[in-house]
Amino acid sequence: MNNNFTVDGITVDGITVPPITKQAIDDYVKKGVNPGSFIKAILTNNLREAVTLADTENLAALKATVYYVYNEVPYGAYNINKWEGEK
Repeated sequence: MNNNFTVDGITVDGITVPPITKQAIDDYVKKGVNPGSFIKAILTNNLREAVTLADTENLAALKATVYYVYNEVPYGAYNINKWEGEK
């Protein structure tokens, strides 16, 4: 695996996290902004749901996005069993 961290994000095996996806993750972590269903699926470690919800660009970048979350998002901000406000 070839990983590169840049000022704007992360690249894994030549694929970069889409800027809008990285921004949504960062806004969730820093401001508590609801990141949307696709990112929630990643944050809750639900691969099936993430793959189902991903658009073409995010599906291609899924590995890089998961790598970004694992390495850059504080542990308490992901792997959430129940999303706040949802049943």
